[in-house]
Amino acid sequence: MKKLLLVAALVIGLIAAVPVAAQAEEAPKKIGISMYTQRTEFYMAMSSTVEKLCEERGWECTTLSADMDLTKEMENMEALVTQGVDLIFMEPLQIEGSAAAAQLAVDAGIPVICFDSAIDPSVPAVTNVYADNFANGVLVGKWVADEYFKDKEIHAIVMHGVAGLEPCVQRARGVIAGLLAARAGLSDEEAAELAIEVDDEAVNNGSAYNEAANLYIDASGYDEGLTDTALQLTEDFLNANHDVNLIIANNDDAGYGSIQAVENLGLEDQIICVGAADARKGTLDGMMNDPDYLYKAIGLNIPAKVAETAFGIAEQILVDGADPTSFDWVTNTEAVCINAANAEEFYDPDALF
Repeated sequence: MKKLLLVAALVIGLIAAVPVAAQAEEAPKKIGISMYTQRTEFYMAMSSTVEKLCEERGWECTTLSADMDLTKEMENMEALVTQGVDLIFMEPLQIEGSAAAAQLAVDAGIPVICFDSAIDPSVPAVTNVYADNFANGVLVGKWVADEYFKDKEIHAIVMHGVAGLEPCVQRARGVIAGLLAARAGLSDEEAAELAIEVDDEAVNNGSAYNEAANLYIDASGYDEGLTDTALQLTEDFLNANHDVNLIIANNDDAGYGSIQAVENLGLEDQIICVGAADARKGTLDGMMNDPDYLYKAIGLNIPAKVAETAFGIAEQILVDGADPTSFDWVTNTEAVCINAANAEEFYDPDALF
């Protein structure tokens, strides 16, 4: 009897010593993705990259799109919270407007990683992962000023993308700051401060001028980052402003619309285009293979890179046990001005975007 009790005790001890992971296979993590839109390939590539990474890890994944609607964004967040997901990747529609939706998840104890955009700092998200929009813009602005406009005045159209979306604001102001720094002999800090004034003047009054940089902003508008909207808006601006020689696009899709407008009006010999963000493979291909391609420079904002960076942070939290409060408020990818000279370094023919 004593021997039986001893054997039983040993067996129980051995069972207790076996790690929990070996006793029962851990349930797969449940991931939620809240996108403010999937109307372009950029946004589809963003969510698809996360979905693919989840699949590789054996994690469950649910993707919901708000279709540019704050009410639907809140409904989507409520649905993800109800599902009991372990972590949410959120692409906020607005800095302040999306705060309540993000707070809903935080209140439920679910870590929120914002990507491609940022949320109001009042909401304790894990971090906000996106391209360094302002720094990208500065590099693009400096480059185009030196390459194309050293000895002549600039008449620019500034396309702001989505109204109220912080990355769009930073992109436009970054390019303006780069132009001011290169042409007015300002430090980056001085140019950044002045860019806010110049941009605000253009937005509020319809145009702006800086004498030191010999920079005119002839028109400024919001195209929602979409090709068809940018096409119509650019045509309207060009029909009303005949001296334009530079279009500052907020992203590639809108840039394509602006370029189409230039071609429709036969102004290819007068106007070039630069973009503050994206670098999709079609843009890079044009830069690499067509000397007359009107898109001359673009800031690096490849969605797969942003998504991979965000997913790496999620793994640290869900797999390695990292404290969600230990990350910096902003996590930027590298800032780069891509043009014909270096486009090949970033070109991936198999990229989703």
